[in-house]
Amino acid sequence: MHSSALPTRRDRPWPWAVLLGAPFLVLFFTACFEPTSVICATGLVCPAGQQCAANQDVCLKTDCGDGRLQPGEACDDGNLLEGDGCNRDCRSIEVCGNGIVDVSQGEKCDDGNTRDGDKCGADCKSNEACGNGITDTQVGEQCDDGNNDNGDGCSADCLSLEVCGNGYTDGSRDEQCDDGNTEGGDGCSADCKSNEICGNGIVDQARGEVCDDGNTEEGDGCSVDCKSDETCGNGIVDRAVGELCDDGNTLPNDECSFDCRSGKGCGNGIRDDDEECDDGNTSNNDNCLNSCLLAICGDAVVDRQQPRLEDCDDGKETKQCNHNCTWRVCGDGLVNATAGEHCDNPGAVDSLGCDSDCTIAVCGDNHVNTVRGEQCDTGGNSPTCDADCTPAVCGDRFLNPAAGEQCDTGGFSAWCDNDCTPAACGDGLANLQANEQCDDGNRSDEDDCLGTCRPNVCGDGRLNRNGPKRVEVCDDGNAITETECPYGTLQCTACNATCSESRTLKGRACGDGVVNDAREKCDDGNTTTETACPYGVPQCTACDAVCSAVLTLTGPRCGDGVVNGPNEKCDDGNTLTETTCDDGTAQCTRCDATCSAILTLTGPVCGDGVTNGPSEKCDDGNTLACGTCDNTCTRAQLSQASGLLTIQNRGVFFREGDTFTLDDGLHPPVVFEFDRDGSVAPGHQKVPVTNGLPTDQVAQSIYSAINGVGGDFQISASSVEGNYVFLTHDQHGAFGNRPILESTDSTGDVKDALIATGMAGGKGFDCPQATGCARNEDCAPSLSCSPTTHTCVPP
Repeated sequence: MHSSALPTRRDRPWPWAVLLGAPFLVLFFTACFEPTSVICATGLVCPAGQQCAANQDVCLKTDCGDGRLQPGEACDDGNLLEGDGCNRDCRSIEVCGNGIVDVSQGEKCDDGNTRDGDKCGADCKSNEACGNGITDTQVGEQCDDGNNDNGDGCSADCLSLEVCGNGYTDGSRDEQCDDGNTEGGDGCSADCKSNEICGNGIVDQARGEVCDDGNTEEGDGCSVDCKSDETCGNGIVDRAVGELCDDGNTLPNDECSFDCRSGKGCGNGIRDDDEECDDGNTSNNDNCLNSCLLAICGDAVVDRQQPRLEDCDDGKETKQCNHNCTWRVCGDGLVNATAGEHCDNPGAVDSLGCDSDCTIAVCGDNHVNTVRGEQCDTGGNSPTCDADCTPAVCGDRFLNPAAGEQCDTGGFSAWCDNDCTPAACGDGLANLQANEQCDDGNRSDEDDCLGTCRPNVCGDGRLNRNGPKRVEVCDDGNAITETECPYGTLQCTACNATCSESRTLKGRACGDGVVNDAREKCDDGNTTTETACPYGVPQCTACDAVCSAVLTLTGPRCGDGVVNGPNEKCDDGNTLTETTCDDGTAQCTRCDATCSAILTLTGPVCGDGVTNGPSEKCDDGNTLACGTCDNTCTRAQLSQASGLLTIQNRGVFFREGDTFTLDDGLHPPVVFEFDRDGSVAPGHQKVPVTNGLPTDQVAQSIYSAINGVGGDFQISASSVEGNYVFLTHDQHGAFGNRPILESTDSTGDVKDALIATGMAGGKGFDCPQATGCARNEDCAPSLSCSPTTHTCVPP
């Protein structure tokens, strides 16, 4: 067959590809991804603005990882991995001392050097802080257990292992010292708990201590040097506790007595050097005590032997015994404080400083001491005696509440009357010092003396009804005979100048309807500041509540858009009685012209089947996209579908049997077959082509084939222009919007040589059943528009 002379579609090169060459094809397919995408050697596609890594299958947003050392980079090993000698941002070669903390290398810090002692270790693995778990010996740490707690074997500052003998005093271990060893006797005990000083409360035997009571005082059971427990028989003479000898035992009849207080023994009749006396007996009632001390007053032993005879001796002053060992008696001339004596006059008599009962002479001690000039003494105020020991008398300037005095200023004063009661108006005593001019014993304002203790006079505003000297008929607070009321008062009563006559007067005031005072700018007959005109009056003038300003006001009325009180049922902002809603509003409420009735109305809307006013250009009875009008009623849309066939190549590119199919939407589709040998498949329309047929003649052949179909086929080739064939549906309606189909097989399809566009653009004849409509053109071809229901129904 002659068609075999044609090369298969797979073998046929594209003319433009032959001219441009293979490189162009690579660029062509690369552009399918993105105009500036990058394809890596591994097949990875990097988006625009990124590049491929040199040694890793990743895309780079910066130059780091491209394998080339760029300005600002310390290294570039072609990847973004850590721990391989170049970090992921190419700024570090991952060595300690470069100023960058390389976490992948275990660095905790990096201060740009490899020195210790600067808060970053020489290996960058420690910040040299106590508590980080690393023992930084270079900064003096002896340990580091990962915390800052004491008492766990490593001190809070990491400078001690908390053991005695390390030269560090661990207070948390109760160490008082640490001299670097565990030997005693060198100023620090073997357990570091004592600084081996007498008086620290620790017996340091290495220092020869036998006691240590926490002080360096003697006579308290431990000597001042802690070398003696101050007991007799320890071989040390403890003078602080009275020892005179100590031979290391407590045996009698040797060189030191059993109590270490005598060399030979008291009571043997021989006075030793340390004895005051020794009378060879054990009596305590003579001049030598059995302790070989001389008897003295105060030794708590009564001396019955001349020349020092004692009445008593309690070892100190007591209630019964004076300090001179005589019996205590008030009046003996000796003050015995223990017995409660403050003084003691020989003979128990009064004096200026001392009462006869041996107490200090004081007014108020219930003892009348006439030597001091006391006339009485009742221990304070009493009905007969003042607290100053003088008789109680009102007017003596001494306040004695016990005598019934509330005050006492020696006569009238600003706060006290001469009867020693507080000065008070109404008490019947006219106290001029208290600013009283009269006092009639009451607080009434209706007699000759007011409740303020001032005379009641005409013009003081207080009516004197009872007199008896100055009875008044009226009193308006002045001594003037007024002729009119004060401004602001329309009617009043006033009193004449002598308070003998009450008069009824008239006056001027804001609100009397007359501008009759310089203070008034207006007067509308009331004292109200109106805020609006009366209902129905759109504009008016009024006066404010104090007649000081003229007000220009507006008033409520029908048509102002506000429902005003009981006068109106509604107000839609006008005085019209509307009959329909605005365009586009299906239902609304309006108000009648007098604002007395609410109107329920309907209005024209898109989809009601009537073209309403200027806002609508058409109306097909619905608000759908179907029919002869769009869904907003602004555009009529009854139109025919159209299409375009574009012939790309001459006849050689159209193979025997290639087809395209047209569907008018009303009848069976028509298949057009390109023919080279004079025969086509049954039912197909022939489109003759030859190898040398140019594109415009191929177009003409298609044009003739379409228009030669005949019968009921409703698609026409309306015109041909060069290599373009224009198609038009013969009828209006969306049913003509059918795609033009082209054949295809394993070696290609007719689309390579023929580009089909459409059919499209048909409008009308497309509303489904029960959809609102205005005419038959709105409904699908199998339906019609009902004149009664105005919906699409079957015929």
